[in-house]
Amino acid sequence: MRFLGTTDDVRYYRSINNDLTGMVRAQGGYITGWGGRQAPLLNSFFGGPTMVRGFAPGGFGPRDLTAGSTRDNVGGSVYWATTAELQSNIPGLPQEYGLRASAFVDAGTVFGYRGPTQNLQVANKNVIRSSVGVGMTWASPFGPLTVDYAVPLSKAAYDVVQPLRFSAGGF
Repeated sequence: MRFLGTTDDVRYYRSINNDLTGMVRAQGGYITGWGGRQAPLLNSFFGGPTMVRGFAPGGFGPRDLTAGSTRDNVGGSVYWATTAELQSNIPGLPQEYGLRASAFVDAGTVFGYRGPTQNLQVANKNVIRSSVGVGMTWASPFGPLTVDYAVPLSKAAYDVVQPLRFSAGGF
């Protein structure tokens, strides 16, 4: 396969006081075929909770809306997402427990489907998805374990939401 792709994820943390930390995040990516070839479908971008919480994995982005189809996410060639988050120790619990609460706002999009379109009706608009939510992270001996609850504020009619999310690892 011949293709070019790039992604970036930048985060900035700022201590507001002993118990409160602010974080802003920007991420984005671009992929394109090279040498007259298309980028492989598996290397395309599929919008989900790692970009905008409150959506299922593959829950947003270009989608096959052909009548009788499974309405699958077909991936995009461009994405961007941003996050603003406040993280805090939980009042009344010792810091040694490793529990932190968070409140966040996410926004982002995936677009630019470049695959075959013959006999397909692909929804490929640059629709901005956004959500607001809360979460809790435990700094376990196995790495961070997080549960988030997010409510989408803006979405397309064909998007798949998933308000509750459990995740492990990452930072």
